[in-house]
Amino acid sequence: MNQRLKGIMIRRLRLERNWSQATMCADICAVSYLSRIEQGQVGGSPEVLAMLMERLGVTWREDPAFCRESAAWFDDCYDRLFAGESIEDMVPVLKQRREEFRYSPFFPDWLLFTWQITNQRPEEAEELLPALDDRQRSLYLCLSGEFEELLRVSDRGYFLQEAGKHALWSGNFNTAVKYLQLGMERAFREGSLPVIMSCCAHMGNCYSCLNQLEQAKEYYSMANRMARGLGRFPDMMTISDHLLQSGHYGASAGADGGCPAASAGAPLERGNVLS
Repeated sequence: MNQRLKGIMIRRLRLERNWSQATMCADICAVSYLSRIEQGQVGGSPEVLAMLMERLGVTWREDPAFCRESAAWFDDCYDRLFAGESIEDMVPVLKQRREEFRYSPFFPDWLLFTWQITNQRPEEAEELLPALDDRQRSLYLCLSGEFEELLRVSDRGYFLQEAGKHALWSGNFNTAVKYLQLGMERAFREGSLPVIMSCCAHMGNCYSCLNQLEQAKEYYSMANRMARGLGRFPDMMTISDHLLQSGHYGASAGADGGCPAASAGAPLERGNVLS
C-alpha cells in the first residue's frame, strides 16, 4: 500500500504544479513507467520514487523510528475511537504534525482522523481509496455513511452503533433498534463500555420515537448509570434530560410522524454519546 500511496501522491503533486508527465520524469524514467506508477500498476523502484519525490521538493518520511512511533500513536487512536472513547486530545497533534504526516505512509490515517474530528470530507479522500488498508477503508466507509457495504466487511460494535445512529436520524427506527442491539452485544464482547452506553442512549431515542415509553425509560436509565460510572457528566446530563422528557417525546411523536428525541438538544461533538 505504501508504494501505491506514493504513486497517488506523485500524481497529485504533479498536477498541482501543472507539470506534464514528461516534465515530471525527464532524466529519471520513461513516461510510460511514470504513468504506471501513478495508476498503481507498478510500485516503482525505491530509487525512481526517491528521485521523483526530490524533484517535487518533498521529503518522504519513512525512517524506522518515525514509522514505529507514528504507527503506535495511530494504533492507539483507532483503538480509542472504536472503543467509543474521547479523541479530543488528538486535535493539537494532528494540527502540529500535518506536514510531517502528509508526506509519509500515515497520510491516510491523518486524513481520516481529521475528517472524523471536523466532520468535513477532505477532497483527497476518494482519491486515496486504492491505497487504504482494511482498517482505513472501514473507517472511510463509516465516515461516508456507506453502512451496508461497511457491515459486510466489519461487525465492530462502533460501526453498528454508527449505523444505528444513521438509521435513527433517517427515521428508520426499527432498523436503528436492530443495529443498536447488535452494537451493544458486540461492544460487550469487545469490552467497549462507552459504545454500550451510546447504543443504550440511542435505543432510548428510538423507543421514544416509536412511542414505547417504558422501553425508552429503561434504556435511558441504563445509559445514565453507565455515563455516571464512566464520569461522562455532560453525556449524563443530556441523557437525564431525555429521560425526564420521554413522556413528552412519546406524546408528540405521532403528530407528524417525526421524532423530537432524534433531534432534541444541541448536537455534541462526533464520538460523544448523543452526537
